[in-house]
Amino acid sequence: VSFAPLLGQIPIVALAGVMLLVCQSTFSWSSLRLWGKIPKLDYLIILLVSYVTVAEDLAKAVLIGTITSALGFAWKQSTSISYTISTTSLNPRNGMPRLPNIKCYNLNGPLFFGSAQQFSSLFNAKEDPETIVIDFSQ
Repeated sequence: VSFAPLLGQIPIVALAGVMLLVCQSTFSWSSLRLWGKIPKLDYLIILLVSYVTVAEDLAKAVLIGTITSALGFAWKQSTSISYTISTTSLNPRNGMPRLPNIKCYNLNGPLFFGSAQQFSSLFNAKEDPETIVIDFSQ
């Protein structure tokens, strides 16, 4: 507090120059070689956080980066459901009751609120038999 009048005499341009020198010396320039190898979403998040840090402040940039990363992760996970379908037709011997056709959906991937729409689009109630099995074992 006692140095406030003295610090007020330092030109803003000089402080900006010191800040740019600190940034230049602490930045890992070798990381620029990775730009072509990282996912586009990560590239977008880096640019967004950098812009918000310069335009607003670091706290807002961290919040926006965290939210964007979480939404991007949820999007990636919601599109990673894969499935295989197998149909079983059981033909019993003479005199035994007819068993229903069974359709089995084998699902791979996470099932959560973000993947619910893709999950529900797997089924076709008009074409599916009466009995279906949803196998989450893999």
